[in-house]
Amino acid sequence: MPSLFHVACLASGLLVLSSVTNGSPTPKASADIVGLEPIINPVVDAYADCDGAQTSKLQQAVRDAATLAAYTQNPAIDQTTPAYTHYLRAADAANANALWGVLAKANSDTFHLSFTCSDGKDQTVCPQNSLANTDASPQAPGKVAVITICPPFFTSPETAKSLSTKQFIKNPNRKQSPTSWCAPGQKFSDFETAGHTILHEMSHLNAVGVAAKVPEGNGGSHGTDDVAGLGNAYQPAALKLKSLWDKGQTNLLPPWQNAESIAASATEWYFQNQCDFPEISS
Repeated sequence: MPSLFHVACLASGLLVLSSVTNGSPTPKASADIVGLEPIINPVVDAYADCDGAQTSKLQQAVRDAATLAAYTQNPAIDQTTPAYTHYLRAADAANANALWGVLAKANSDTFHLSFTCSDGKDQTVCPQNSLANTDASPQAPGKVAVITICPPFFTSPETAKSLSTKQFIKNPNRKQSPTSWCAPGQKFSDFETAGHTILHEMSHLNAVGVAAKVPEGNGGSHGTDDVAGLGNAYQPAALKLKSLWDKGQTNLLPPWQNAESIAASATEWYFQNQCDFPEISS
């Protein structure tokens, strides 16, 4: 039976921004997004072995993950936009939207999880360069799944930023570009945040899939999986997975069931809209 533990490894994005449109700064905080419920009862039951700084970073990452998921709901993600078609098919819409809907609520009445901050010594839990490892197996009554956070999560450029690290200054001038998410010529990796990684990881949780009422996958879990055999870089693998389905290779993991397809589509849609990018091209 395939492992129900999913490890997020370091990866480089391959997408390049094609252009931007004129506009003025329009920052939007998570609380401003319609449909995102205030996180009063957080999904996280514990931050085991995490110090204060680590706990604070993870709390912000959960909020950012909820923001990314919520933004697919309002404004509803356009199934004809590249942010969707890069990763998902029309046939994936119902299940993808169900997962995003649950993840957007980030409410303990919907699902629970615990974080454990690892020292990285156990290579079976935190292989070299891994960011996180999620227990996707169904849990016994009264128990919650654990997402193990590996040391690189707190040092990697991929997870260094939050959604509030920069401003949304559209068509920034040269002086503004370093502080704007909307600077031209960036790659997908420039938009990766800790929240993106946590969104990927939370989508693995069986409890999320159960709450979303999506079909059970391999090994009895309703959570997402990580597609195998398409490389170790998750976002490029998600692009390739969708491309292969478009070419008729239907024996592969359905795109909606691939964690990075869910996370990357949400991330692209968020930044595409916040910056008025007409397209994020591969």
